[in-house]
Amino acid sequence: MARIEEHVEITASPSVVFQFCHDLARRGEWDERMVRAELLTGEPVRRGTLLRIDAGRAGKYLFSWDAEYTEYQFPSNSTLKVLDAAPSSPFGAGSTEAWQFSRTGSGTQFSVCWDYKPRGFLNRLADALGQRASNRRAIRHSLANLKKLIESGRR
Repeated sequence: MARIEEHVEITASPSVVFQFCHDLARRGEWDERMVRAELLTGEPVRRGTLLRIDAGRAGKYLFSWDAEYTEYQFPSNSTLKVLDAAPSSPFGAGSTEAWQFSRTGSGTQFSVCWDYKPRGFLNRLADALGQRASNRRAIRHSLANLKKLIESGRR
């Protein structure tokens, strides 16, 4: 499995950051890797909740994947596990993205840990040759977008 870990410090409480991050209607505003997300199960969101994510870059749809919250503990952490992904997806089932929200002196440290298994030989090669670095940059940009949105008060 490949792993990408990134962090950002946000001047807001963990509960504010957690709620904003889990607002699916707003996620596309800050997460550059996503075009849209929808709940496949009803509210409230909790462990076992199912989602469909339309992944993309610059607002362009690339592929969809379905996931389940295997952890959902307000306001400290959540984990999404990929259950199924479109054949065009560069990663497959079993990949996970864990989010941690830790109180700091000035607010919250938000940490993202993306553990994924590149699907097939060509995707493993692409990952090693630059796709992982591209994914890391997209996560960094997304965290910077999130920080700017929350700290500007546009939440």
